[in-house]
Amino acid sequence: MDPDVYPQQLGLTLLVSANPVKYESAQVNVVALLTTPNKTDHLPLLYQVKNMAKDTTFIHTLSQSANTKEAEKLVQKFLTA
Repeated sequence: MDPDVYPQQLGLTLLVSANPVKYESAQVNVVALLTTPNKTDHLPLLYQVKNMAKDTTFIHTLSQSANTKEAEKLVQKFLTA
């Protein structure tokens, strides 16, 4: 949605799956959805999401988390490190 038409807050939602989902030729365990109040405020968060995605150990640990609270703690720890 266009943030100029529909007011939004900066946010991040993650879909985490222990069982990978096929996306083109890749097996995906985590899908990220960003919301942004304008066209630039999301860029620092997007950079952090990119760093999470590149960290295969983190993604494996996240995909094995037992519940939402555990996954949230892992993400918060990663983002504040």
